[in-house]
Parts: sequence; structure tokens; C-alpha cells
Amino acid sequence: MDALRRALAGDTKCWATRFTAIRKQRFARLPTEAVEYERATELNEGLAQYIQDVAQGRRPRLDREFGPADVRNRAYASGEGIAILLDQLRPDGVSKCDFTDAERAAASTQARRAVEAVLTHRQESIKEFDSAPGWRIQVIAGGDRLRLAGFDPINVERLGGTKVLHNRFFGVTSSHGSAEALDHRSVTVGAGPHPLFGGIREWTILVDSRPTVK
Repeated sequence: MDALRRALAGDTKCWATRFTAIRKQRFARLPTEAVEYERATELNEGLAQYIQDVAQGRRPRLDREFGPADVRNRAYASGEGIAILLDQLRPDGVSKCDFTDAERAAASTQARRAVEAVLTHRQESIKEFDSAPGWRIQVIAGGDRLRLAGFDPINVERLGGTKVLHNRFFGVTSSHGSAEALDHRSVTVGAGPHPLFGGIREWTILVDSRPTVK
């Protein structure tokens, strides 16, 4: 994001080249589905944000810092930034530039602290959910995995492994029917290597009052 901001602020070709190289290196270390999710979000949501800002005559807000888990919101900003770069660039030359050693060290320290904060927050979120007052509805899939029907990508939090906290909405389907939780927090445990897209093994919903079955 720093390289992208520098490309938009001044030495466009130089820092756009550096941004592209860093992006390529990072994508090479990520699972294919993570790369596809990020690029699709940049394409769909980032371009939508770009069009909205252009139509309203607003300058984009790309100075925000994003945490390690804030992938979706960061893709809004990076997607818009890439669109602006494409408006500015022409394929008529490449220049070289790079971050200083001090800048790299500072970024590494910041990233390490941010990841440590995410891990701490995950443990706190698990403890808070487990100790929250109220009743719990637990759905455990047998041989037929629960299939993902919908979730709120803005209000979701990875808790580690295949466990995911949904703070607003989550829905599933199966051969027996469908169910959803709206405005109730719930935790899912994935049945496959991916926490959501490989099916759901367990689903625990937190409710304020004793549930009734009709």
C-alpha cells in the first residue's frame, strides 16, 4: 500500500513498477483461492468505489492503514488505486526505485506487531463468545455437510484453524433444508481445509432468550 500511495502521489512509473513487483511476490506466497478472492474484490468493489468517487468528484481516501485480517476493505482501496494508476500510466518506459532499509525494517516491525495483535484479539473473541450470557443453538452435521448459503464479508472474523466468528449474518443449506442467523452472533467450524467453502461441520448460534421449537 505504501508503494501504491507513492505511485499515486508523485513518481508514478517508478513506484507503480515497485508496487507490481511486491504484489507479485506476495501473491506467490498465498493460496490460489486467497489471490482470486483479493483480485476479484479489487475488480468488483474497487472499481465500484473508483466510479463512485469519480462521479461525485471526490478524491480517493487511500491513506488508511489496514490490519492483516482486513483483506476486503483493503481491496476496496487498492482496487481503486490500481484503476487510477491505469488512468495515469502509459507503457512507454520503466524506472527503478525501492524502499530504504530503515523503511523495510519499520514495515516489518509494524507487520509483526499487527499480526500479534490479531492473534491476541482472536483469543479474546473466542473467550468472549464462550462466556457470553444467553442460550446457544448448536447444529452438528452428520454425513451431510452443511453448505454455505451466505455470510456478511464485512462482519466476519477468522478465529484460527477452520473456526470463524460471524457477527451479523450467516446461512446454510443441506439436503434437509436451510437455516440462517441474522443479528445473532455465531461460530462455524469448517468441514474441510477452507473454513467456509469446503462445507460446515459445526454451527453454534448465540441467542438472548431460551429458544423454542415448534
